[in-house]
Amino acid sequence: MFLDFENDGDLDLFVVSGGNEFSFGAPELVNRLYLNDGQGNFNRSIQPVLNNPSLVYSTVSAGDYDKDGYTDLFVGTRFKAFQYGIPGGGFIYRNDKSGRLQDVTARVAPELSGLGMITDSKWVDFDSDGDLDLIVIGEWMTVELFVNDGGKLEKQTDEWGLSKLTGWWNSIEPADLDNDGDVDFVLGNHGFNSRFRGTEQEPVLLYVADFDSNGSIEHIYAKKAGGKVFPYALKHDLVAQLPSLKKNYLEYRKFNSQSIEQIFTKEKLQAASVLHASIFASGVLENVNGRFVFRELPIEAQFSPVYAIHVTDLNSDGISDLILGGNLYQVKPEAGQYDASYGLVLLGEGNCRFKAIPSVASGLKVRGAMRDICEIKTPLGPRIMIALNNDSLRVYQHSGNE
Repeated sequence: MFLDFENDGDLDLFVVSGGNEFSFGAPELVNRLYLNDGQGNFNRSIQPVLNNPSLVYSTVSAGDYDKDGYTDLFVGTRFKAFQYGIPGGGFIYRNDKSGRLQDVTARVAPELSGLGMITDSKWVDFDSDGDLDLIVIGEWMTVELFVNDGGKLEKQTDEWGLSKLTGWWNSIEPADLDNDGDVDFVLGNHGFNSRFRGTEQEPVLLYVADFDSNGSIEHIYAKKAGGKVFPYALKHDLVAQLPSLKKNYLEYRKFNSQSIEQIFTKEKLQAASVLHASIFASGVLENVNGRFVFRELPIEAQFSPVYAIHVTDLNSDGISDLILGGNLYQVKPEAGQYDASYGLVLLGEGNCRFKAIPSVASGLKVRGAMRDICEIKTPLGPRIMIALNNDSLRVYQHSGNE
């Protein structure tokens, strides 16, 4: 992320580091701040507060939350290295005006500790009181809201009506989608084109524990149905992960109808961390009189996980439109690749409603794992830039017409 950390009129660079391929303590997991010397040259600033290579970081958002004129940071983590499923948390790094970041989390936002597996965040004044609040999303998480009260961040997720909105959230983008003067949000989720589908009554579950007592944790995905909880894994996959189960299930037909409670002992299940997700739709949070109302995006937006969101006015009608991108290829064969998105244009109809435009009409057709979308101005007019994982940029001309 580019930000003016030093208040000297040029942009500095903060880099968040993460990835499950790095071992605990690997230097690649250390976040980095690079300061611009004003000539476009960047020099790394050694910040002791950033020297924590045990966490997998996922997001950084910049904003002056304490209104002292200097840009501060929120940095979120998904999990500890090689411990997927154990919730991470977030940090508030205050800019002390002398070129140093101070970790003030315990003082100004203690509820960020152990918040969840964070994927994205934004500083935005969603309660319209003149200071920056914080919104945080993640996997197996609800949408968490932290209201700024004189520089202290208080979690008010329940008060804003979001406590039941647990999902596999990937991305979030703020915008006034209904032109009523307050901030709404677009949320990217896993979508419907998957074997993983949940509801509030029958959510998707993840059990995380050292089930075979070998010093490393295992992950058991499961689904609640008919009052019981059943594993997603087939017998051979579960036995390969936990060989001690083989003697109990020599035949597939015996395993076929077994619930989690029948496969594992009560003691093992009680020792496990249990995460759940009940909403898999990508959608919109409409800000309505101090509460947020979740509205699903059209079915075309649910064909693939959404990671990239760009809000713009494509047809110059004064109503916000959306460009979405996604796909996920690093998936086990039994789940299948999530690759049904070629990018999607949604034209706004007002009141946070949208209409999907086929690619033959929108001109947008991108193959690959789309991870970010932005719009830049050029001498030849605006251009839409699409970033893909392990691939080159795609550039589209924005004609300004429907």
